[in-house]
Amino acid sequence: MEAISISPTDVPNEVIQEVGEDLAALLGLLLEVKLKVEQLMARLLE
Repeated sequence: MEAISISPTDVPNEVIQEVGEDLAALLGLLLEVKLKVEQLMARLLE
């Protein structure tokens, strides 16, 4: 299988911006879940 190479000039800035925002939103959700799991684990271990 051949790797696909994408140059920054192939991707519009708007697409890069949207993907960055989507990734930031997903990271925020992931961090919220991580904190909730840590809180639940702490309660279970009390």
